[in-house]
Amino acid sequence: MRDLLMLSTLFFGLATTAVAAACPGQTGKVIFSDDFSDDSGGWDAVANSVFVPNALQLTSDANQVGVAVHNLTFNAIDGDYCAEFVFPSSPPDAKNKDSVGLEILASDYNNLFLFMANSAGVAQIFRKANGAWSQIGADAKVDAIKTQPSSVNSLRVVVKDQKMTFFVNGTQVKVLRAQVAANQNRFGLFVESDTAPSSPRAFLVKSFNLTDGSQ
Repeated sequence: MRDLLMLSTLFFGLATTAVAAACPGQTGKVIFSDDFSDDSGGWDAVANSVFVPNALQLTSDANQVGVAVHNLTFNAIDGDYCAEFVFPSSPPDAKNKDSVGLEILASDYNNLFLFMANSAGVAQIFRKANGAWSQIGADAKVDAIKTQPSSVNSLRVVVKDQKMTFFVNGTQVKVLRAQVAANQNRFGLFVESDTAPSSPRAFLVKSFNLTDGSQ
């Protein structure tokens, strides 16, 4: 029994460490976690998304510059959301940028909040209401964003008591207050090119972790 308890404690410690390594500062009980080793996580089957070994690949191209995918089997409002994104392996076209983002507090694909970081080292926050986009606040230049091809960046949003706190690679970017309705409980992933790229841009999502944010 003592050996089983020690093994259980060790396993829990390793799991907690793995989440923390992927998402600096993330704490609390795990609500949902996915390393994309298979397609059992409940993500929507949308165009330009495919599961590859140990990642979800989202591709922007000339026909679809932005790709959004929501989880259809887990829901949350308050929580600590975090995903690890990998920029495409080659630089974007001149005057174009790659962007990765977390979609949170969504009721559907037309009503949500989006937190993005791009290959110019800028973080942005948007709200989409009835299909119309509006930016919240100014662009934020964030030195912590890794901008090189194949760079891995973690985006994290803590939602608690109608307040959202945004982080990139453990660096806090902004805090916002927002009124949240009971049906704003979907979350998802987003990637895009500013304009239609000359060739497809393949982004990878390495992990997604959602905890209750408790200490």
